[in-house]
Amino acid sequence: MKILLNSPQFVGGSLCFGMVLGLSNSIPTTNSIYMAHLKLSDLEQGYITLGYVVAGLIPGLLGAWWIDRKGLKDCDFLLRCLLTISLVSLAALGIVFTYVEDPSMLLILVCNCVLGIGLIGFMPFACSSIIESNFPIQEAVSTNGMNMLAQILSVGASHLSTAKFVGKGGFGVLAALMLPCWIYSMFFYRTQFKKQEADEQNQELRKEIEESELNEYGKSSTVDEENTELE
Repeated sequence: MKILLNSPQFVGGSLCFGMVLGLSNSIPTTNSIYMAHLKLSDLEQGYITLGYVVAGLIPGLLGAWWIDRKGLKDCDFLLRCLLTISLVSLAALGIVFTYVEDPSMLLILVCNCVLGIGLIGFMPFACSSIIESNFPIQEAVSTNGMNMLAQILSVGASHLSTAKFVGKGGFGVLAALMLPCWIYSMFFYRTQFKKQEADEQNQELRKEIEESELNEYGKSSTVDEENTELE
């Protein structure tokens, strides 16, 4: 654990990604508070929450498939794209709730769906990047700090975004909280492909061992044939 705490890559990545995951967890709570003032029915509120979750599941599943098939070579690019989508969506929701007098359900639903694509789709890439950068630390250890931070920050973000002094600007507050994470991810964070490099080295070592075994087997077979001929 000391190794992780002394690693700027781990501390910065965990704070950044933990904040983003915490914001993702706080969205349903913030949504329910603001939608209650719009005279939306429980069914309409349920559709909006469902849209946020289902829209996020699609890139989340595609992201897991992409990592499994293509690896993490485009991980940083995809992280930045998804964070940008999340930031723009939060800012859009902040503008809608603050300046639009009576926003329609469809407008709120579309904004939440796009937000779900960014925030929920971000998760598999964030976890994979943390695991990859902190190899050979066990995966449970390297991601546990990020998950604990996410839980703590989600509670804080939920309370802050729904506080009375914030008024209708709760989503604007969430966008402001995400802005430092976006800046850090865009300009400072880079995934270190330690696990991938170790896997490639292991594959090369296995090939060398197999080739040497085949050569030794070939030599021993030749010697046996020569001895047979002499006999």
